[in-house]
Amino acid sequence: ATDALEMLVNVSGIGQDDEVIISTHTMIATASAISANGAMPIPVECGSDHLIDPKSIEKAITSKTKCIMPTQLNGRTANMDEISRISDENNLVIIEDSAQALGSKYKGKNAGTFGVGGCISFYPAKVLGCLGDGGIILCNDKKIYENLIMMRDHGRDPISGDILLWGRNSRLDNLQAAFLNFQFQYYEDVLFF
Repeated sequence: ATDALEMLVNVSGIGQDDEVIISTHTMIATASAISANGAMPIPVECGSDHLIDPKSIEKAITSKTKCIMPTQLNGRTANMDEISRISDENNLVIIEDSAQALGSKYKGKNAGTFGVGGCISFYPAKVLGCLGDGGIILCNDKKIYENLIMMRDHGRDPISGDILLWGRNSRLDNLQAAFLNFQFQYYEDVLFF
């Protein structure tokens, strides 16, 4: 999901000298995905639920702030009503680091589906893991989705084959996908035992 976070930050237009507000309770991959795009991670405090505190977000907003990146973890999703309100009032993008939040919901809505989208990890130690590294991007914006499809395949347009943007080689290999597909058949049984 580190590649997924890096790519989602990139195609969301976040870059050099922009600020992204993150939780202090997260993994270094959250901050490094932001830094890899030339932006600055701005850590803020957590609430009693150990997730990003909306009041701390509001205090940290500056003229350079472009994004709020809550980390959804330990089976919990942050207060997305408040985070969405703050985002709307300040014209900020929301990208969720939902690497450890598969199955987590906020008011019936899955983690990773708020704002522009989110990323989920399929690292072997996660709720649903493959044999090695893997991740997925959940996206709510058609143009961003189309750019992500190209970016993961060296910037190549899937129809014409032309290179239309700077990309990378970040495709889940067939063996990992097959393993995940097999496990996903039992996902609800395992998650909701």
